[in-house]
Formats: sequence, structure tokens, C-alpha cells
Amino acid sequence: METDTYHERYHRQGLIQGWDQKKLSNGRVGIISRSYLGEFVSLGLAALGIGEIRILTNEKNGESNSSFLNKLCEYSDYTGSEKAKITSSILKKINTTIDIIGIHSQVVSNSSFILFNNPDVIVDTTNNRNSKLLCMDYSKKNKIPFISLSAGNNKGIVDVNPDDKKLERHFEYRDENQNPIISSVLAGFVIDEIRKILLPLNKNDKICNKSLSYNLTESNQFGG
Repeated sequence: METDTYHERYHRQGLIQGWDQKKLSNGRVGIISRSYLGEFVSLGLAALGIGEIRILTNEKNGESNSSFLNKLCEYSDYTGSEKAKITSSILKKINTTIDIIGIHSQVVSNSSFILFNNPDVIVDTTNNRNSKLLCMDYSKKNKIPFISLSAGNNKGIVDVNPDDKKLERHFEYRDENQNPIISSVLAGFVIDEIRKILLPLNKNDKICNKSLSYNLTESNQFGG
């Protein structure tokens, strides 16, 4: 149901030529979340107005190096609570027009994806090898777009619908903490790729089929 609040929130986006907020509002995105990457992607999708966002993580609040949303909404006292529920609670306050479901779990097999309720897009923001391999396998079998993000202390990488070779590059980050600056940059790119999947603005507005890497230590920070 479209309310006055709905129209007020998305009025500016609606001024963009070709924009159809209903397509985003009908969209469903499943996020395997971890640390800063998970928070920034979830926050951006909530602001964009994705109709249903399901956040899957077995993190406890205060367990990882991520604290952005906690500081934003003063949830730092909830140490030890399930981060999926806290994140969904915060995002519901930021955008009341969408459904956000936090699920305290992790991807251990293809049956885990039942929790996502037939998503239009799957996003893995972990640095976990097994999680990413299961995501790629499930997405290929079910013909669902899959986006993988990984980030470390100084660099990170994004791939949309990666093959085995591209996904292999993500595994080097498995023991690293996610840098918040790198995470925010990569998340911004991913949010627009998800928008392209759900709402291409014209025939040339296509998803990126190349790897995007970001390195804080290099003069040319963006690469393939």
C-alpha cells in the first residue's frame, strides 16, 4: 500500500528518468552478512527502498570489528545480542516502508537458502570460502544473480555472478578484518548493481561483468 510517507520518501528518486520505485519495492534481496560490508550493503538497500531484505548472520553484537550501525543508533550496550535482529531493528527505524528480517543463522548447505524466501538477488559479504562457494552453486542452479564482496585491511573486491576463477580471488581475505572505508566504497558499487538488476533505467544500464578491486595503498585505487 502506497502512503503519503512512501511518496515523500521516494519523491526525489522518482525524478530520475526511467525510475520505477514499485520495481524496487517489489524486490527481495538476501544478504549473508558479516562485519562492515554487511552493514553498509544493508543500510544502502534500506535507503534505496528494496521491499524485502533478509539479513542472515550468526554474529553476536560486539563480536566483530564492525560498529557503524551501533554507533549510529546507540545500540552499543547490546553486546552479546543477536546482530541480525539488532541490525533489522535499526534499519526498520531508518525506513518504515520496507520489510527487513534478521535471521540468526549461517549458510551451511543449499537448504540454508530456504530462509531467503526466493530472493531476486543473493549477496555474500563474508570473507568465508565455504559460504561463497555455496552461494555460487545455489545461484547457478536456481538462476539467481549472485554478488560476492570481500574486504581486508587495505583492499577489497566485488564480483557480480563470478565464475570459479573470479571467486578464487575472494578467498585471500578469509583471515582479515574488513576495513570500514573499503567496505563503504564497495558497498556503494554493489547497491547500484542490485538496482540495475531490479530496475535498469535504459538498455545501456547493464550490470558490470568485470571484477572491481579497491586498494587503499595504491595511487590508482580502483582496478579489475
